[in-house]
Amino acid sequence: TLDHQPTVTVEGYGDLNLPMTRAQVRKLLDAGEPAPFGQGERTLVDTAVRHTWHFPGARVDVDWHGHLDRVLEDARSALTLPTHVRLTAEFHSLLVYEVGQFFAPHQDSEKDDAMVATLVVVLPCPFQGGELVVHGDDGPLTFAGSRDRTTMVVFYADAQHEVLPVRTGHRVSLTYNLLLQGATSPRDVAHDDVADATTLLTRYFETAIPGRYGQPATVPTRLAYLLDHSYTPRALAQGIGRLKGVDAER
Repeated sequence: TLDHQPTVTVEGYGDLNLPMTRAQVRKLLDAGEPAPFGQGERTLVDTAVRHTWHFPGARVDVDWHGHLDRVLEDARSALTLPTHVRLTAEFHSLLVYEVGQFFAPHQDSEKDDAMVATLVVVLPCPFQGGELVVHGDDGPLTFAGSRDRTTMVVFYADAQHEVLPVRTGHRVSLTYNLLLQGATSPRDVAHDDVADATTLLTRYFETAIPGRYGQPATVPTRLAYLLDHSYTPRALAQGIGRLKGVDAER
């Protein structure tokens, strides 16, 4: 959470007065549009999947009054990224959820080759429901907003997540794409490590594996290593410097 509030200015409305009242949000919605969502290479509008109001980045200006660098450093730490990398924020949109509106479970599309995570900033406004649920290997994590403080959640873009239906009031949030500057895995490897890896890999590909069901023994033709996170082909093409979290550590 943040003690201070960013200044949010919306084209056709003006500055949002935080915490927002229901009357202010209803007036803001006069300038909103149904929110789309990405499905592969397509952008769709389907209220059975995503039912919320959308204000694209070109119509919104956010002034963090010098505090955004601290927010991004906290995000880097929360994502357990190494200290030598840096995150930059690309504003995506302002979203307003009314009673009954929601976003079904999904993964965020990586809209830039450098995109690694999503930052959700929930602005202070009276509402119930509308929790952000992020699903992980250890089970779901649930995050609620606040009536009087700005709250933030950061997660890797490949994490499955959803916004539960709003029960009362309005959920007002900002979304950012977080871009990675620097490599998560070191590119400089000690000479001894390279020699050890060469020996082990050579041994692996030269050692025959007994065949099944009476088939002759054959040497392996490939080696697979499973990753915990999801990656686009573009991200993997950039090498190990784009690996996330535990993948980079391993």
